[in-house]
Amino acid sequence: DKIKVASLSYIPIKWNKASNLATIEKLAREAAARGAQVLITPEGGLEGYLIDELRASTEREKWEPKFQAIAESVDGPSVMQVRALARELRVDLILGFLERDGDTLYNSCAWIDPHGEILHLHRKTHMAQPYFDPEYYHPGYELKAFDTRHGRMGMLICYERQVPEVARALALDGARVLINPSYGSRGEWNTNMLRTRARDNSAYLIFTHPKQTLVISPRGKVIQDVDSETGAGIVYTD
Repeated sequence: DKIKVASLSYIPIKWNKASNLATIEKLAREAAARGAQVLITPEGGLEGYLIDELRASTEREKWEPKFQAIAESVDGPSVMQVRALARELRVDLILGFLERDGDTLYNSCAWIDPHGEILHLHRKTHMAQPYFDPEYYHPGYELKAFDTRHGRMGMLICYERQVPEVARALALDGARVLINPSYGSRGEWNTNMLRTRARDNSAYLIFTHPKQTLVISPRGKVIQDVDSETGAGIVYTD
């Protein structure tokens, strides 16, 4: 029983949803045409990873309203466009985006099933920066594996891979594949760490970064390692 996974390692354009949606659609159509059943975007794949840019700005009062405004609910127009795409292509699609839930924002990944429904929503629980800065940007509070048509999965976002308990909690909840959409740093230290996460939890691990895709076996063997400063592109794995 195998599934074909496509890691969509593209560099999102910050603040430009229209451009990123066009990229997602182009890559998704190509991957689906080649038989991919599960498609993964990077962390912040919809709007670009913006929190670092906001916190580093000397004009936060100018950028904070824009940061708040670009966030979307799971029923927001851009997210709904991706949901419709998954439904049309009959694929499972993992979308990284800045989520709005009322007045609170989260760094989230949604598993969208072939019916265009949100099968699971994961909100990043651990961040390298201080929590609650800005005060409406919060960490998530749950770590749960979930069942899909391809088996039991777990999602962890970027920095969560550096906290061993995150992967372990998902594995203890039955996850056999750990999907890790990311935007931050990469390198030999990261590859070695993710090999350990996969081996220690007897799970496949897929690292989808704008410039790199890593796929690691449950024994810690690197199956795929595609790295490019201009974006790794579509990386397929059975």
